[in-house]
Amino acid sequence: MAGLSEIGFLERAFQTGSVPDRVDGYFKSQIALLIPKTIYEKIGDPLTTLWSPWKGVVFDSSTSSGDNVISTSYLSLLRVFGHKIKPKIDAAGIHVWPFKYAVERSIENDMDVLKLTYDPIPDPQIFHPAIDEVVQIDENALIGKSYFKEGDNYRLIAYFSLKR
Repeated sequence: MAGLSEIGFLERAFQTGSVPDRVDGYFKSQIALLIPKTIYEKIGDPLTTLWSPWKGVVFDSSTSSGDNVISTSYLSLLRVFGHKIKPKIDAAGIHVWPFKYAVERSIENDMDVLKLTYDPIPDPQIFHPAIDEVVQIDENALIGKSYFKEGDNYRLIAYFSLKR
């Protein structure tokens, strides 16, 4: 389970960041901290620490959109669970869960962030509606927060990093 000191450290790093001038191309991802609430999330937390299929994100500044990139070994698992995707596959991996992005106010903080919105939800039976917020912390690194929508509110579920 997430420690308060870890959350505090990551939150301070996030709050010192700023909206990137321009994001384009591939960024390698790493989950920094999961904040599980449900029993399923608590079971998944150590599994995700051992193996995460999420490899990165590709941004396209010309369309203010992008894709998440997952390991090619994950495609079979998606199909087993009935996820009907026709993904783009390239050297980076499988491009799934497209998003649009724009500069908006943060859900929790009084600051501007690059907000990634996933619409439509790829598979509402497997995935929660989600929003990611990203800020730049140095020339080649971004820090982000992921939220699940629960009712009318959003709940913080993870911190992550993106590096060129």
